[in-house]
Amino acid sequence: MDQETSQEQAFEPAKKLVDLVLLGKNCSVICYGSTGSGKTHTLSGAEWKKNGIIQQAVKYARQQAMAKGLENFEVKCFMV
Repeated sequence: MDQETSQEQAFEPAKKLVDLVLLGKNCSVICYGSTGSGKTHTLSGAEWKKNGIIQQAVKYARQQAMAKGLENFEVKCFMV
């Protein structure tokens, strides 16, 4: 990915992880790179105005859970 990659394009590979989570698996998303390379922007979006991976993952998980008839589920996010 490069600086022209949209937030939606950045999230696309993570959809598979959300699907695994809904099957009861544990997953992690790790961003690394040099200072100023866009890690925070990719995860949380531009000042939370555009959906980063975090917001998109929660939204997608909710959509998939509702489609599968799961009424009660919990989302936990940890940032280090």
